[in-house]
Amino acid sequence: MALLDNTRLNLVGRFNDEEFEARIRLSAGWSKVNELGFVKRNDVADVPGRSRAGIVTYYPVPNYMEAQPNKLFEYMSAGLLDGLTITKPLGYLDTMMLMKNASAVATDSGGIQKEAYFHQVPCITLRDETEWSELVELGWNRLCSPLLGDGQIVNCVTQSIGRHGKSGTPYGGGDAAVKIIDHLLSRFN
Repeated sequence: MALLDNTRLNLVGRFNDEEFEARIRLSAGWSKVNELGFVKRNDVADVPGRSRAGIVTYYPVPNYMEAQPNKLFEYMSAGLLDGLTITKPLGYLDTMMLMKNASAVATDSGGIQKEAYFHQVPCITLRDETEWSELVELGWNRLCSPLLGDGQIVNCVTQSIGRHGKSGTPYGGGDAAVKIIDHLLSRFN
């Protein structure tokens, strides 16, 4: 396969088969490879920014099949990265600032689901169930099984952008402190 002069391959990961690795390294196209090796979790978000397309290969063993390491590249191929913010892991305040200004949030975290509601941002929960069913009932949270095809997950996300749930006070009206003080004072009178 002839490569264009300015085309490079960003290769992430390690070879598991030494014979295959040796054969690949001897191929004519190897000079066009940027071998990145193992990429730590904190640095993974940088890879799509340096790439135009992605191919992920993995053995059909349980830890790969369940982890689905190809998600970033599937998002790239679907054109979703143009509207997504992918970051390195962030602290709480930075996460809240991004969430507050997001069009939607996709997560598998229970805490993020509730925080998205507090910021009035639609949430897509990539799970089959949630501990915050009241948010699903109000329409602020949408369950999207990770076992659905990638196209269905993309649909869940894109259909949630700009959608808002119903008003409600599933966690009280924000006056718990007043009620507690009133109750304590009534005990002393």
